[in-house]
Amino acid sequence: MRALLRFMTHKHVIVAASLGCAPFLVTNSAEGFEPNLNSPRARAAAQAAGQAETRAAAEAQAVAVLPRIRVKYRTSAANEAAPALNETVARTSDARVQRTVPVTEAISTIVLDRAVSTEELARIASTIAQSPNVEYAVPEKIERAQQELPDDTRFNEQWDLLDRAAGIHAIPAWANSTGKDVVVAVLDTGIRKHADLLANLIDGYDFVTDTSRSNDTDGRDGDPSDPGDWCPIDANPMSSWHGTHVAGTIAAVTNNHEGIAGIAPDTKIMPLRVLGQCGGSSFDIADAIRWAAGAPIAGVPQNTRPAQVINLSLGGPGDCDADYADAILEARRRGAAVVVAAGNGDADSSGFRPANCEGVISVAATNRIGARASFGGPGSGSNFGRLVKLAAPGGETFVSLSNGILSTLNDGVRGPGNDSYEAYQGTSMAAPHVAGVAALIYQTYPNVGADEVLAILQSTSKPFPSVTTRQCDTSLCGSGIVNGEAAVSEAKRRARVAGSDQPGAVLAQRKSINALSAKELMSLRRGIAQMMSWNDSPRDSAEFRRSWVYWANMHAHFGPQCGGPVQGAGMADVQSFTAENPAENETWCRCEHGSEYFLTWHRMYLWYFERVLQAASGDTSLRLPYWDYASDPMLPAAYRDATYVDEAGNTVANPLRVGARRAALNDGTGALSPNVSSASAAMSSPTYDSFNSSIEQTPHGAVHCSLVEGSCPNGLMGAVPSSALDPIFYAHHTNIDRLYDCWLKGDEESRLPNDQTHLDNEFTFVDSDGSTAKRRVGDMLSLSQLGYSYASGADCPATVALAAAERITLAQSGPAANAADIELVGPTQLQRGVTTVKVELPSAQRERVASAEATPGSRAVIVLEGLQADTSPGVLYNVYLSDESGRREPIGVINFFNITAPRADSHRAHAEGAESFTFDVTKALHLLTTNATARPSLVFEPTTGLADQSNSGATANPQANVRFASARLVLEP
Repeated sequence: MRALLRFMTHKHVIVAASLGCAPFLVTNSAEGFEPNLNSPRARAAAQAAGQAETRAAAEAQAVAVLPRIRVKYRTSAANEAAPALNETVARTSDARVQRTVPVTEAISTIVLDRAVSTEELARIASTIAQSPNVEYAVPEKIERAQQELPDDTRFNEQWDLLDRAAGIHAIPAWANSTGKDVVVAVLDTGIRKHADLLANLIDGYDFVTDTSRSNDTDGRDGDPSDPGDWCPIDANPMSSWHGTHVAGTIAAVTNNHEGIAGIAPDTKIMPLRVLGQCGGSSFDIADAIRWAAGAPIAGVPQNTRPAQVINLSLGGPGDCDADYADAILEARRRGAAVVVAAGNGDADSSGFRPANCEGVISVAATNRIGARASFGGPGSGSNFGRLVKLAAPGGETFVSLSNGILSTLNDGVRGPGNDSYEAYQGTSMAAPHVAGVAALIYQTYPNVGADEVLAILQSTSKPFPSVTTRQCDTSLCGSGIVNGEAAVSEAKRRARVAGSDQPGAVLAQRKSINALSAKELMSLRRGIAQMMSWNDSPRDSAEFRRSWVYWANMHAHFGPQCGGPVQGAGMADVQSFTAENPAENETWCRCEHGSEYFLTWHRMYLWYFERVLQAASGDTSLRLPYWDYASDPMLPAAYRDATYVDEAGNTVANPLRVGARRAALNDGTGALSPNVSSASAAMSSPTYDSFNSSIEQTPHGAVHCSLVEGSCPNGLMGAVPSSALDPIFYAHHTNIDRLYDCWLKGDEESRLPNDQTHLDNEFTFVDSDGSTAKRRVGDMLSLSQLGYSYASGADCPATVALAAAERITLAQSGPAANAADIELVGPTQLQRGVTTVKVELPSAQRERVASAEATPGSRAVIVLEGLQADTSPGVLYNVYLSDESGRREPIGVINFFNITAPRADSHRAHAEGAESFTFDVTKALHLLTTNATARPSLVFEPTTGLADQSNSGATANPQANVRFASARLVLEP
C-alpha cells in the first residue's frame, strides 16, 4: 500500500506538469455550459451572459427536429398505426403523425409531421394517454450534462480519493476489490479512446437518434465515440468531452505510470452516447438505460454484457416522467444500480429529472472540506433535499484548480484533439465517485441487488464534517460522504452472511408502493379483490380462511372474545365476530401490541399474508409493497384512486381505497407531518426491547391515528380491531418491518432478540392453501430466513450507539404566567389546547447535556410515564422542548392507538394499563440549554397529525382527561 501511495503522489506530479490546455467552468444555466471569464479559451464567450431566458428558443432553432412522443401500450397488440393515431391527435391539434417507430414490443415513438410548441406537444401526449389501451404517453425532452467546467490548469493531487476528511477512502478498498469483471455503463457524450482509459473500455453504442444533434452525420450505430458536443448557439462553442471525464473518474487505468487513478481501476466502462450537440433526447436516454441493463431495444443489437451500474451525470429541470420511471424500473428489475447526478441548480433536487425518479441513487456534490459544493455564482451549486441519497466529492474549481476533480479529457476545442487531463466541478463529477464504489461492491458481493447496494453505500457513508458555511446534513445531502473502504468491508460481510457464492442466494425484494410497475400494481389489486370476494365463503372453508375479513380478524376484531362491541366513528360496515371452529380459535385476535412480540409477530403475520396474497392473485412473484411516509408523506395514489381499469378493460372500484380515512389524505390534498412519520427516535434505541417499544409508538401508532378523522379509535386504521380491514394497513406495517430491518443492520447479530423463551414461542397462521401452520418465532426471525429483502431499504434513518443510562427526575420550579399549573411528579393533566410545563435542569446536569450532542454514543431522553385518557382525545400531541425566548425543538409525538383501543381480557397484547413514551432530546437540549440559568419547558400541542396543521387550533375532547404520572430525564453517557 505504501508503494501504491508513492506511485499516486508521483502520478500527481506528472499530471500537474502536463496540464497545458486552458480549463473550463460552467454554471447551471439551463443545465448547459457557460464559459468562465477567467479561462483564456473562454473569454470570447462572455457575450453569452444574461441570455438564459432566450436559450430554449435558440436551441430549438439551432437543432431543428420533428417533435416526438413516447407511448407505452398496455399490451403489445395495442400498438396503433399512424392513421388510427391521427384520429386521436386531431382532437387536440392540426399536426399529424408522420410515422411510428417501435422501441420494444409495447413501446413506440410517435413522430409528428411539423413543429409544435412545448405546450401543444404536452396536450397531444395527454390526449393519447387517455386512450384505454395506453399506459403512458410522454413528450420528448432535451437533457443537458450536469457539469461545471474548470478555470485553471494546475492540479497536483487527487484529494477526492486520498483526503481523510473529504475524500472517499478508495485506495484502502483496493485490497479487497478493484471492480474486476464489473461493467459500468456511462450514459453521456460518448468516449474518446484516451490512453489512460483504453484498457478498460468495452463496446458501447451511440443512441443519439437525431442527425441534426449527433454531429457524426448518422443516427444510432455501434460507435459511441465522442465527436464533440459543442453547441452552435453558444457565443464561443466548445466541446466538453464530458463522458471521457466521467469515465476516467470511475475506471482510469491505474498503476501504469501516467495520468490518474480510477476509483474502480479494473472495472470495464461501457460508453453509451446519449448527449450530442446542445444536449440529448430523454427518449434516447431512456432507451440507453434499458439497453444498458440488458433489455431489448428495437433496431439495436442485443447487449450481451449488461451493466451492473449505470451512471447518469446529466439531467434537466422538471418532473420524472413515465418513460424515465419505466426505464429505471426496468433497469433495477434486471439488477442494475442507477446512479444520477443531483443537479447543479443550488436547489431542491425534487425539481430535477432524472435525479427525482424513484429508485435512483441521487448524488450531491461536496467540496474539499466536505461542505455542500458551490460552483461560483448565484443559482450555481450542488442540489440538495430529501431525494438525495448520499454525497461525494464534486469539486470547486472556481476557488482553485486544486479543489476540482481531475480526470481524463481531450484538448480539442470543438473536434477531437489530443489526450489531456483537466479538473472539472459539478454533481456530474460526484456521481461517478459513487458509481465507482458501487462497482467495488459488485465485485465483492456478486449477488447483491441494486437496493442493497444503496443500503451498503448509505450505511457506511462518512458523517459530514462540521463547517462554517454550506453545511451538509442528512436532510440536505443524504446519509453522508461515500466511503469506499467501509462500503467494501460491509459488502464483504454481507456476502459472507448471504453465502453469495451459492446459486439462488439473491433474495426477493419488497419495494415501495410508488415503485411498483403497472403489472405489479395490477397483481396487488387483483389479489386483494380476490381475498375480498372470499369473505362470503363458508366459515370452515379454505377460501374463508384466506379471505380479507379472516385475515383482519387474525390481527384483531370486534366481538366478546377480542375487542368488545363495535364502537368509533367510521365503523358502519364493520362486523362483530365470535370464533366458531378450531382454526378461528387458534388464529384470531392474536396480534401483539404493547408486548415484546410486536415486531416478531407482525413479521410472521406479513410473511404468511404475502403467501396468501400471491395465491389469490395468481402471481407468485408478488411482494408486499411498503409506504415510506418519511420520504413521501402523501397517501400513495394507488390507495387514493376511486377506480382503475382492470385487465379486461373494465373500469372497476379500486379495492385499495376505503372511505374511512381523513378526507385530505384520500383526496391528495394532505400529507402526514414529519413528526408523525419520523423513525429517528426509535433508530437510536440500543436494544431490541427499547426499539420494539419506541417504533410501536412512533411512527407506528402515530401514523395509525393520523390516517383517520377524529384520530384514534375512529375509522378503520384508528382502532386495533378494525385496522387490518384497510389495505393501507399492510403497506404501513410492511414499512415498520422495513424500518426494523434498517435498525438491525446496525448490528444484526447483537440486536436480534435472543431470549430463548421469546425464540421458542409459537404462533399459528393460515398458509397459502388455507391450511393452518404453527411456527416458532426463532425460525422466522431474520429476512435471510424468510427469503426476502427490501428495495430502497437504504433510505434508513441513522442509528446511534448507546450506553448505560443514568436517570434524573425533572422538578417543576413553580407555575409561570403562561404555563399550566402541573406537578410533574404526580398525576398531571394536559389542557385541551397547548400545555406548557416549565422544568428545572440543574447546572451540573446542564453541562452534561451540553456535551452529549458532541460525544459519540451519548444521548439524553425524556421518559413520560403513566400516560392515560378516560376517552379518545380526538387528537395527537406534538411534544416540544422550548426555551425562554419561545424557540421550540420537536422531540416526539403522543398517540392513543393502544391505550384507547377496545380491549378484552383474553388479549394479552392489549392488556389494560397506562403507557410510557420515550423522547430523544439530545439535540434539542444541546440547542436550547445555552446557559446555566435558562429554564426549558415541555410543550404539548394538540395536532391532527397532518403537515401544516399542528397550529390549526386543534383541541382535545374535554372529557378525555389526558394525564401522565411523571417525566424523567435520562442521560446516557
